[in-house]
Parts: sequence; C-alpha cells; structure tokens
Amino acid sequence: MVQSDSRAGASRSTLSFLQNQIGAWNARDNRHARPAPPREACRRVDSDARVAGADSSQLVALCYERLTTALGTALFAAQHGDDRLRSQSLTRARSAITALQLGISSGKGISGALRLFYDSASRAVLDSVLAIDAATIAALRRDFGEVAAAMLRGGAAQ
Repeated sequence: MVQSDSRAGASRSTLSFLQNQIGAWNARDNRHARPAPPREACRRVDSDARVAGADSSQLVALCYERLTTALGTALFAAQHGDDRLRSQSLTRARSAITALQLGISSGKGISGALRLFYDSASRAVLDSVLAIDAATIAALRRDFGEVAAAMLRGGAAQ
C-alpha cells in the first residue's frame, strides 16, 4: 500500500512538473511576441487548454509532439539558411527532451532505456547547434515519431 501511495505521489509530482514546464514554454513563446494574429491566438489557447486538462501520459505525448515539430522546423530552417529559426527550434527540442528526462520515474521497467534514449537525443541536438547534422536530426525525429505513435496505439488498446 505504501509503495502504491509513493508511486501516486511521484506520478502527481511528474504531472505537475510537466504542466509547469509546458506552461513555461507557452509563456516564453508569448513573452516577446507582437500581438498575435487570430490563428496564433487560437493555437495558444488550444495549447494552454491541452496542458491544463492533461494527465501525465497526455503531457508526455505533448512533449513528443513539440519535440518532433521543433526538429522538423530545425531541418526546414537549415535547408533555407535561417540560422535564427534553426537555433530557436533546437532550443525548443532541447527543452522538450529535458522535460521528458525530468519526468522519468525512478522505478524499474523501461526507465533506464528511456534515460539512454533521451540522453542520446539530447547530445545529438546539442551537437547540431553549430552545424546541423540533417541526417541525424531527421532520424531522431523519425524515432520520436515512432515512439509517440506506439504510445498512442498502446493507450488506445487500454
């Protein structure tokens, strides 16, 4: 009984951490922005609502979504010579990976494999800050997309 209570407490603290991290991303994205066009304002409201009403697995899925989007944007920016956008996108990708790393529970199971996966991804993103390795970033984006799809399939089966 005590063990399940401690897991529930850890799960609540992970959920709270992920909600705070995603809220910080949204605030950081909004801090220096000009007044948003209506479509952007709707996107932000949608994002805030998704975070506020999400459980831990939905927040992890949101982190994966933000990560794959940021990696795709970094690739696009590199192809078009936009160093500012590439840097911003890699920073967002790194933030998503950090949130995922910090959300890993210390329990058994796949936590060790996830740590290794996230650490490798973090190194790959950091290695691409000065000179992007498009093949590595594209492979990383595919890998995270596949994991996210598997999580969705697993969640639908439950």
